[in-house]
Parts: sequence; structure tokens; C-alpha cells
Amino acid sequence: DKFECSICNDAFDSESHRPRVLPCGHGFCTQCLETCINRGNKSCAVCKEDYSANSATDLAVCYLLEEFLNKSAISAPQKQNSNSVMTIVNGFLCSKHDGFPLYFYCKSHNCKICYSCAVIDHPPTSCDLIPLSDEFKKQSQILTVQKRKQVFIDTENDLKILFQENLDYLTKQKIEVEQLLTKIEQINRDILEKEKSQEQIIEDMQGCQKKQKFFENIENKFKSTTNTQDFANEIEMATTEILHSYKWEETLSKELNVTKNKYVQVERNGIRRSCQVIIQGGKTYIPSLYKEVKLPCNAKLIH
Repeated sequence: DKFECSICNDAFDSESHRPRVLPCGHGFCTQCLETCINRGNKSCAVCKEDYSANSATDLAVCYLLEEFLNKSAISAPQKQNSNSVMTIVNGFLCSKHDGFPLYFYCKSHNCKICYSCAVIDHPPTSCDLIPLSDEFKKQSQILTVQKRKQVFIDTENDLKILFQENLDYLTKQKIEVEQLLTKIEQINRDILEKEKSQEQIIEDMQGCQKKQKFFENIENKFKSTTNTQDFANEIEMATTEILHSYKWEETLSKELNVTKNKYVQVERNGIRRSCQVIIQGGKTYIPSLYKEVKLPCNAKLIH
């Protein structure tokens, strides 16, 4: 799982542990390969494939890994120095070169590769290679941006739903208020109609009361009349009062020339009486005679 030789487990460097690649694609440090060749063991420690080399220096150097190590400043002459090696993300192993961790990302072919793949199948001369950790950071940033964008989209959708719910609620409230105002207006119209109806009833009642008083007056006169001729005279007088009331108002106003309320002497049928004259609506009235019944024009005014 580290940038280290799988035989001695020491980290690769640019000296005795310089990384070299076998024809099978697996790589080991120069020191371990030299030891194996000197012992006559010329087979890969991983896949057991034989190779022909008289010295470790006859094998190709993995310059890409060496350059990456130099740029990353990871060089460890001490065995298992955990502070000077680069740990690779667990679970990322090359499927083509068993046991080799994936160190690089090929942007040209959009795939993760180990350093053997970088030498054999994805050489830097034809492929754009970057450290896999840099690609992880880049993808992590992209995922972070995408997550934030999705959160923003979700929040925007929630706000749209909330806005629509509030709009629907306000629309419903507006309709209810309009219906309530319509009912209030109808109630006001009903009240006004009832008031007018009551006023008409009151006017009718007042008219009936006046008629009742008029007939009561005739009845009283009838009771006080001693003979038929007197009764006929009283009926004629009452009829004259009704027929000539308007003419009497005009005659009375002209004869008195009254501009404000005052008392005058009125003689009728030999009876003299002091009455108050009232000006109302441009007309002249003497309310004390016959219970506010207007006098006929044959009444005589005494100045």
C-alpha cells in the first residue's frame, strides 16, 4: 500500500532503492534485484516470470515513479520510516499488475494506473499523467461543488413550494374576505330596506292617526249637533277645509305678509281667537285651530 519495494518493504528513492521495472511489468528496488541476480534467481517475485539480466542496472528505471518521488519529496533510506513514505488510499490496486497500488491517473485515457502501467502502457511521452492524489482532490472538489449545487437546487425548490403554498393561502383568504364583504353589503342593503319599510309604516300610521283624528272631530261635531241642518253645515265646512286648504295657505300668507312666527286674531263663525302663525317650508300655518287642520279661505283674519 506504499511507494516501497514489495521485497524489502523499503521506500523507493533515487539511490540504492531506485525503482526498476521487469519485463512482466512489476517493479522492485535496485538493491533487491541485484541481490536476486547475484543469487541466480532471475524470476519475478510476484508473478514468477523469468527475465534475463546480468545486472540490475540492465533493467529499465521507472523514471516516472522516480520523478514523482522527487517532486513529492519522499525519499526514505531507513526501512519502514512511516514519516517519509506516501500512503495510498486502501482498496486501489492495479487489476493488471497484481498487488501494485494505483499511483497515477491518466487524463488521456481517463483511468487509474500503477507505475508499471505508466512505463508499459501509458508512457509520459504519449499520455498526460498526474498523481492520483491530485485527481482525488480534484474529484473531491467537484463532488463538493456538485453537492452544494444540489443543496442550492433543493433549497430553491423548497422555497418555490413554500412560496406557492403561501400564494394559494393568500388567494384563498382573499376570496373568503371578498365573500364576507359581499355578505356585509347585502346585510346593509337589507337593513336599509327594512328602515325604509319601517319609515313607510310610521308615515302610514301617522296618516291613519291624522285621519282618525279628523273623523273623531267630525264624530264629536256630529254628537254636538242638535239638528240635521247644523250637521249638514258642519259636513260642508269640513269638506271645504279639505278642498281649499292649499288656497287658504296662499291667501293667509298674502293677507298676513308674515315673515316670522307671530300671533294674529282670527274670527270664524262669530268666534274670535288669538292664534300663533308658524312659517314652515315657505307656507303659513295656524296649528291651534282644529288640531293643526288648515283653515279654509272663508276664515277672517283680524289684524
